[in-house]
Amino acid sequence: MAKKSRSKIGKMARRKGATGERQLAIELNKWLLPDGTPVKAERNARNGISTTDLAHNIPDWHIECKRVQGMRLGTKLLRDAMEQAEEEAVYNLGKADWCVMFRENRRSWLVATFNTRLGSGMGRFVRPYASLDPIVMTLETFMLWIGCGKKEVE
Repeated sequence: MAKKSRSKIGKMARRKGATGERQLAIELNKWLLPDGTPVKAERNARNGISTTDLAHNIPDWHIECKRVQGMRLGTKLLRDAMEQAEEEAVYNLGKADWCVMFRENRRSWLVATFNTRLGSGMGRFVRPYASLDPIVMTLETFMLWIGCGKKEVE
């Protein structure tokens, strides 16, 4: 079997990323977001820095979307994604909270962030002294944590 060229691999990765962003937008649109504006996948870059993966109205949150195999707590993949999310949050929003929403094949969406914004809502899920430890939670737990409710099925 012939090796794939670098450009073809890069193109396939970008396509998978764009597909993941569209899939995540569909999932996020199942929730009641602050002003009802739908979430949209958005691929932009300024000066070589990605501006955002998703256009959304969740106040003060930068969302980094990853659709990749092997991303788990403690892996280099997740650490790199979290660093990227933090850099983009500072670049785009000044000093916003950020998270990495990610999904492996045939798995549910998960959310990774640092629990610096915990407060009373998440205190029962994590150690109170672990504010610098990254945490991973389900998309549903995250959305409820930030105050979004599930839409009624029509």
